[in-house]
Amino acid sequence: APTGAMTQPPQEGFDRSVEDALKWMKAVQERLQVNDNTQGPRAALEARLRETEKLCQLEPEGRVKVDLVLRAAETLLACCHEDQKPPILAQLKDIKAQWEET
Repeated sequence: APTGAMTQPPQEGFDRSVEDALKWMKAVQERLQVNDNTQGPRAALEARLRETEKLCQLEPEGRVKVDLVLRAAETLLACCHEDQKPPILAQLKDIKAQWEET
């Protein structure tokens, strides 16, 4: 039978969603750092302000990515052994902290 997204192992789904969310947050954080510069002519400042506003509009997309991580984690936690849970929970905590900073 062909393997689709629905048949992927929970660990794989979780890892992929974590990777995706972290990549997205890193990209946004890098763009925000560039915009943090308050030096330069007014036109440059206005361009950075517009870029920051654009980044703010991306927030729902980021929230969806974080929600996917949470759902994948729920699935994984439901079927994994007790001793496998701490690293998963640690990764979740890390993702949530990163999201707060983004």
